[in-house]
Amino acid sequence: GAFSSISVEEFNIPENVESIYVSFLSSSNLVKVNVDSNNKYFTSVNGILFDKNITRLIKYPEKRDGSSYEVPNTVKTIDANAFISCKNLQTIVIADSVEKIGDSAFYGSELKTINLGGGITNISNKPFYEAWNLTSINVITENDKYESENGILFNKGKTILIKCPPVTMNGEVYEIPNTVAEIGAQAFFTSHIKNVIIPSSVKKIGNESFFACS
Repeated sequence: GAFSSISVEEFNIPENVESIYVSFLSSSNLVKVNVDSNNKYFTSVNGILFDKNITRLIKYPEKRDGSSYEVPNTVKTIDANAFISCKNLQTIVIADSVEKIGDSAFYGSELKTINLGGGITNISNKPFYEAWNLTSINVITENDKYESENGILFNKGKTILIKCPPVTMNGEVYEIPNTVAEIGAQAFFTSHIKNVIIPSSVKKIGNESFFACS
């Protein structure tokens, strides 16, 4: 990012800015993003950057105060890299309105718990890439496409294991449910699970599923 190596704490986006490359706003000490109220394209709510209609969450500052955050229920998309390298945030609640979460959305963050709402229709393991402290991904039961068990993300019906967070069942033995036919790519990437028991129901194991497990 343009400011990643200097300690900018606040960005002020002027009236006439029409597009923003999010990595331009990257700074390890960033506390808030402000937007001129006359800007037609962007707005800021409590220091967090959104599009004007608050349907896209674009940037959550790396060092914003608060250990938990609820995404507003107008938001449909969480942009790629939106929560990159967040230091203080531990728990996020994703509103039912959110349909899509971009790649590397939580990259390098300190997040421990992600609670997914009922609206998510398309998610891979990519948003969680290098979220080293992640302990659980929970899905509301009303979600038609996904479910969770013990903090592990599956498709609905548990035929695909999508993501086991790195710190889930730290040092323990995990027996994959015998409904699972596929283990997704990088599903156990950097997992701290001691031993994984794979049932005979599994027919496909994705690329780097058990890469860098400790």
